[in-house]
Amino acid sequence: MRATRTCTGKQPSSPRPHPLSVLQHRQTGSVPERFIVDIPLEATPRQRRVLGIRFQVGAMAYNRALGLFLGRLRVMRADPRWAAARELPKREQRAQYTP
Repeated sequence: MRATRTCTGKQPSSPRPHPLSVLQHRQTGSVPERFIVDIPLEATPRQRRVLGIRFQVGAMAYNRALGLFLGRLRVMRADPRWAAARELPKREQRAQYTP
């Protein structure tokens, strides 16, 4: 067990495997080798505050973009042309809708 702490001083949550490694494991039955290096972050309280603010701004931008894209997806799926395109066989679909 690693005795690693995050920049806030809390223990990190349990690590989740990378989706690609899980996929490789399922397909081949073997686990790929991984090399992980934990380098402790030594930051002053001011630096931790700045990093926290920047992280929050990044998370807000990500969530905003995700919300916009999910809204566009909803509109696209509600379009009758989308339903018609999904009903086409794959070859026709590619030929008819690619420029």
